[in-house]
Amino acid sequence: MTGRGYLFIAFRLAFSRRGSNLFSAIIVTALSLLPLVVAMEVAEGMTQGIIMRYLETSSYHFRAMPLEGTPDAAYIKQISAMLREDPSVLSVTPERQNFAMAFTSSGRQGVLLRGLGARFYSEDPVLREYITFSSGNADLNAYTVAIGESLAKNLDLKAGDTIRLLSVQEENKTPLIRSYSVGGIFSVGYYDLDKSWVLIDENEKVFFNDRKAAQFFLGIKVTDPFSDVNAQKHALQELLPPDWLILDWPHMNYAMIENFRITTLMLLFVLALIVCVAIINNTGALQIFFLSRRKEIALMLAIGARPSDIHYIFLGLGLLVGLCGAVLGVLLGVLLSFNINTIILLLETLSNVFDAMVHGQMKVLGRESFYLEKTRIHVQSGRLLLLALFVTVWSLLVNYWPARKISRSKVLSILRKI
Repeated sequence: MTGRGYLFIAFRLAFSRRGSNLFSAIIVTALSLLPLVVAMEVAEGMTQGIIMRYLETSSYHFRAMPLEGTPDAAYIKQISAMLREDPSVLSVTPERQNFAMAFTSSGRQGVLLRGLGARFYSEDPVLREYITFSSGNADLNAYTVAIGESLAKNLDLKAGDTIRLLSVQEENKTPLIRSYSVGGIFSVGYYDLDKSWVLIDENEKVFFNDRKAAQFFLGIKVTDPFSDVNAQKHALQELLPPDWLILDWPHMNYAMIENFRITTLMLLFVLALIVCVAIINNTGALQIFFLSRRKEIALMLAIGARPSDIHYIFLGLGLLVGLCGAVLGVLLGVLLSFNINTIILLLETLSNVFDAMVHGQMKVLGRESFYLEKTRIHVQSGRLLLLALFVTVWSLLVNYWPARKISRSKVLSILRKI
């Protein structure tokens, strides 16, 4: 008998009216695989979403930094022109950063001042995909700043309100307090990234009164930041004078990327163990199925079937259980992954209703409790196919010994139990 014949008989046995035990094994396999697929796809979507937000709104693709001092405006324009000679460079954005204390009558909080040009938002179309303004706009000048949504919430600020920034002058170490109007309130969709940002005009005194603490760099964006980063870094470095340094995004965000990678691997490892254990437990369903099929086994042995034929038939049953469970689990996992944002919103709504009923108040889960406001799912078909293949092969292996035990059953001993 050929392999096709064994699978045909296994299929007829598994999906007949008396095959309910194997249906339960398929469902158990699919349900154990479901959280692994969802976690894998959602974790990948969240990680990519966070990394893209860092690249497009914070670290840039590359940074060009002077080794000493802060260059003047004319020299900055000259260096920017050198970098734009590379055809892959999309934009070069001067930025200054410093720390300060922001306070209002409602509270205070340490903030990161990001000094940007007045047209930083209008000149970068990709940036507008990640930074959205819930109120106000991105116009920066000597009197207005833009702040993150969580900072606005902590300090009870709205567009048009006044915020005070305290910094220390380098020369005499005296505090410098300046008041600004909140011109806009924005969000990048990732709470931990923009919770302390204050976007301010790059020419403000806070960057020049404390030159030692203030940091200056040119943020560089290229057409494809993920292809051959080292080669692009080397090409940009060749365009600059020796006293300038190029930093690439993998090194600037190394700790964050490794943290996400290790956390994701540990989570997937635990979920994969659950899948393996669930498939091992399915061997009991195969043995129960054998007890319900004793008459058919006895008849096959009586008409001349060899023990090896019975072995391969029931091994085919294990293969079908693994394959059907893998396909069903992957399909359901992908379906849930594509609807993960709706599911999170539903859970948030149910939690709010519960809190309103029990505690008399609502506790919004929103963006402050999740990594991203919205997770984009990009299904990795190759990885899912490998996962389905692993589940199928593992199901085949763990059912090898039960199938061998079944094949060694004697005809008379089986008939006595019927």
